[in-house]
Amino acid sequence: DSNIVGHIGLINFQKNHEKLIAIYEEMHKMDDSVRLLLIGDGELREKIEQELELRNLKEYVKIIKFTNHPQDFIQAMDVMIVPSLFEGLCLVAVEAQANGLPTLIDNYLSPETGVTEQAKYLDLSLSDSVWAEHALKLIDKGRQDVTQQILDHHMDYNQMMQSIQNVLMETNG
Repeated sequence: DSNIVGHIGLINFQKNHEKLIAIYEEMHKMDDSVRLLLIGDGELREKIEQELELRNLKEYVKIIKFTNHPQDFIQAMDVMIVPSLFEGLCLVAVEAQANGLPTLIDNYLSPETGVTEQAKYLDLSLSDSVWAEHALKLIDKGRQDVTQQILDHHMDYNQMMQSIQNVLMETNG
């Protein structure tokens, strides 16, 4: 009976897990049934685990260091939050949206990341509680069928493979 907040990525400075934990803490204050699922490992994992312990959140958070099947976990999530400090096209956020998952992303990600109406951009300078409120609203909004939006942005596997083939043919032609 819990709503799952998810994040997939290396646990490093760039991915900004400290902000993610702070947002989750605010969400948990607003709705104590919300749980956090982190998938990934990295140089800051132990620091993040300590931060969860200090905030008394450890029992509400599951960290999975590695999986060959992230799509299975995306299916279990109710919202994905990606507060990266810097990043180009965030493929995991695109994949989440392709699954219809509401995705809260920061404005440092490339504009191409928000390929569907399921993506919501927020400024990192906004308070953690503002992020938490938006994340909870996205959970209420729920999943949506975004197939046509993915096709319109040429993010379909077949369309992408055709584009790659066209580039390769032009290069070798």
